[in-house]
Formats: sequence, C-alpha cells, structure tokens
Amino acid sequence: MHMGIFLAILRALVFALIPQNSIPNFPFLAFVFGISALSSLYLLLRRALLPELRKLSIPDDYFSIILILGFLTMAGLHEASLISERVFLFYTSAVFFYMPFGKLRHPAFFFAARAELGSRLGYRGVYPPPKFWKGYTNE
Repeated sequence: MHMGIFLAILRALVFALIPQNSIPNFPFLAFVFGISALSSLYLLLRRALLPELRKLSIPDDYFSIILILGFLTMAGLHEASLISERVFLFYTSAVFFYMPFGKLRHPAFFFAARAELGSRLGYRGVYPPPKFWKGYTNE
C-alpha cells in the first residue's frame, strides 16, 4: 500500500510540474495502484471488522484510509486513461490539503523524523547494545 501511495504522490508531482500531454500513462502502474487500493480496502475492512482494532480506532483512522483508497483508485483510473489528469490532480490536492490535519501527516514527517533519529543514534552510549562495543566481553 505504501509503495503505491508514494508512487501516486510522485506521479502527481510530475504531472503538476510538467506541461500537460507530455507524459505518457503507464498501464502497468494502473495494476500497481489497483493492488495498493485493494490493500487499503483490506486494511479498512480489517479495522472495521476486528473488535480489537475497532476499539482502538477513531473516526480519523477510517477517514484517512478511505481518502487514501480514493487516491489510489484515482491514480489507477488515470493511468488506465479512464479519468482525466485534471480530476486526478483535483483529488490529489484534496489529499494534500487534509494531510497536515489528520493521521496522514506521517508521510510528511516520516523522512525528517528518520533523518533526525539517525543523526542522534549511537552518540549517547545506548545504541548499539553493549555487546557490540569494541573490547566488550561477556564475562
């Protein structure tokens, strides 16, 4: 699912930056987006049907998955030439508008958070575990 989302975002950014009608559609991407949309549907159904997940879920969890399901569906329909680029970009703008307000904010901050975490690991003597330190013996 996440691979499809990142590909759809990349595809939307390319469409937004390059003039219309100069980028071909790739039917294989429609298949990738379709598989990703089915994965999203599976996660939505799993969240709704499993009592353990239903207890933990808030409305934003459902809304975010439905929004992404629509996004992946629109990306697939566009790659299959069933909807226009304008419709796909309009839906993409709705996803981007909602992104900082809900659960979907994690794609926006994922890379920055990983870079920040990676810059701090290993400098406070807690990572890697002591058995990997040079000269450490387990006696």
